[in-house]
Amino acid sequence: GMVAIETMAAGTPVINTDFGAFSETNIHGKTGFRCHTLAEFCEAVEESGNLDRSKIHEYAISKYSTDTVGPQYEKYFQRLDTLNGAGWYA
Repeated sequence: GMVAIETMAAGTPVINTDFGAFSETNIHGKTGFRCHTLAEFCEAVEESGNLDRSKIHEYAISKYSTDTVGPQYEKYFQRLDTLNGAGWYA
């Protein structure tokens, strides 16, 4: 999944399958295309030039930059710290 995110951060449209994390990270028709068939992959190559590269970059940074993800990890680790003691029941 990181390759797709790194690609979007560079402003490059992503063309991939519709399996696994790709279905969560690549927004079909906005940041790239998720394909099922050879014909869909060929069409995606043709259409990828029509996507706004700056918007692809902005989306990736807004969702996956360290400024965005860092606080999420901090919150997660703080919650883990509450497991000692009352834990779930706190």
